[in-house]
Amino acid sequence: GPGEAEIEDRIRHLLHGKSNPTIAPLVSLGEVMLRITAKASSAEEAHAMIDQVEAELREGLGHDIYGTEDDEIQHAVVQLLKERHMRCAVAESVTGGLIAHKLTEVPGCSHILGLTVTSYSNDAKTKILGVPGTVVEQHGAVSREVALQMAKGVLSLSGADVSVSTTGVAGPASDDRMHRVGLVFIGLAWKDGITCGRFQFFGTRSEIKERAAKRSLDILRRHLLCHY
Repeated sequence: GPGEAEIEDRIRHLLHGKSNPTIAPLVSLGEVMLRITAKASSAEEAHAMIDQVEAELREGLGHDIYGTEDDEIQHAVVQLLKERHMRCAVAESVTGGLIAHKLTEVPGCSHILGLTVTSYSNDAKTKILGVPGTVVEQHGAVSREVALQMAKGVLSLSGADVSVSTTGVAGPASDDRMHRVGLVFIGLAWKDGITCGRFQFFGTRSEIKERAAKRSLDILRRHLLCHY
């Protein structure tokens, strides 16, 4: 979601208006953590102070907050799917199975995760996911049209409630259509609709894959929050 600068701007009144507790933004790859520190005469008093600040942060940041402590984005996704008794499917190209890996790191994911396909080649996209060869030829593997077809295909194959797909350029070189390194299309399909987003990520090959996987999971998380 939003980066450090945007987060700091939105909670500026909390960052600069308090000396105890304090809020410290900590940035990692594709994520921002807000650490709340309180000084008090007892642990109970400190926790009460922290709880108040956390409530103010949640009011200001809303759905941009996905967890606390050691939660990662995949924990939030798995929990939401469980609560809604839904299953998801994944079709990955540029992320090379990283989304599925993150989901399977969460205990109990077998209840919510259906089919996962790593369709790195064009043949895999057409033969397994049913992406029409004409679509690949006309628009290229890295395109909105292919991402949509990938999401639609894995949803149909799996019988899941929702699916996410990725296709893009991880680098270090551009693809055969000279797309910029870091260009990623993320598709999302569900029983009543389908959509796709275009993103430009930066960094090394592994960093681009990591950012794309986290953003894909966040797109799925926000969809679950807003539509079910």
